Amino acid sequence: MLDSVWNVSQYLIYFACSSTQLIVNKHVAIVLGAPAVLLTCQCTFAAVFLKYSHLFGDGAAIRPLHEVEVESFVVIVFFFVLIIFSSLKGLQTANVDTVICLRMTSPLLLSLIDYFFLGRLLPSKSSFAAMLGIACTFSYFTFTESAWEMRAIIWLSLWYFSMIFESAYVKYVVNQSRLTVTEQAFYQNFLAVPFLMIVAVITGELFPGNKIAVLKKIDMCFLLLSCVLGLGLSHLGFAIRRQISATSFSILGNICKLLTILINLVVWDKH
Repeated sequence: MLDSVWNVSQYLIYFACSSTQLIVNKHVAIVLGAPAVLLTCQCTFAAVFLKYSHLFGDGAAIRPLHEVEVESFVVIVFFFVLIIFSSLKGLQTANVDTVICLRMTSPLLLSLIDYFFLGRLLPSKSSFAAMLGIACTFSYFTFTESAWEMRAIIWLSLWYFSMIFESAYVKYVVNQSRLTVTEQAFYQNFLAVPFLMIVAVITGELFPGNKIAVLKKIDMCFLLLSCVLGLGLSHLGFAIRRQISATSFSILGNICKLLTILINLVVWDKH
């Protein structure tokens, strides 16, 4: 009974984090003007919290990675950074609704990847027809209702195909790994920090002129909130991926984004 309650709680907390983080990240990315610095803050916050979470009774201390696990997590981290950074770069020119509509088409592709590479069954005819209808509908909206810029097309294309690969690859690694959920989330964030700092240097975000030192108190609160949401998504994401397929996890994320659309309509006019 307690396990069932905890599982439901995980899904509800993940739903809350996922449905709000895109909006919060959009706001902070606009104010800060430095996506890589934002992501470095989020990953550093999550890594430090997870590293010392055992002091508060959350399992044992973090164990070192084996050589094979290092290789797997370097790939995970590379695509993790690429996905989040490219989505934030895309959000600087595209609206939130466009990103969500693109994401809605991903379960169709992932269901085929699940079948051919992860040993899952194909979806039923009705499920496949539903995913196909959703993909066609949202694709039509994306390319007819959105004002596209070439920079947005490049960044969102990179984000989309990286997201597809990462979803399947992480599911494979989670199934094979000996690490706990906390350890997986820790290494994802810890190993991401050097990648993000390199990106920040290359893009000039660490040089004088960025706005992180002059953020208003309310914006600092949003920055802290984005870090907390990122921690929740990272930890719960690994926990839930252990329980369901890559396709199901993608559908769960899409359901969360429906609430994101409603929030987006209420809080501002960036649609």
